[in-house]
Amino acid sequence: MPFDDSAHSADDVAAWREAKATQNWYEIFILMYRKLIANDYNGRRLTIYCGGIRNDVWESSLRQFPGTYLHSMVTTGPLKNKNECWLDRNPYAFMDLLSIYRCERCLILMF
Repeated sequence: MPFDDSAHSADDVAAWREAKATQNWYEIFILMYRKLIANDYNGRRLTIYCGGIRNDVWESSLRQFPGTYLHSMVTTGPLKNKNECWLDRNPYAFMDLLSIYRCERCLILMF
């Protein structure tokens, strides 16, 4: 049932609105916390299409190396508010780059 503004003083109305806003922020916080718990604190699952090939990666993987192009895509670029983007780059080199981000080291195989 909505709060009737005309039957209460201005202080009561302001207090009710503040309590309702606090409750809404608390509910939003709980939903975000549950979402983080559900995927082991990895953040969002992002999709990057590079050269026509789809690559799925966790947001936490891209945030590992600050100052890089992929980190800036998540913080200020096209992945800030969306979950997918397209890049016109070499898809095979990009997949190797993502494996470095996922493993946190460069694995070089010599033949």
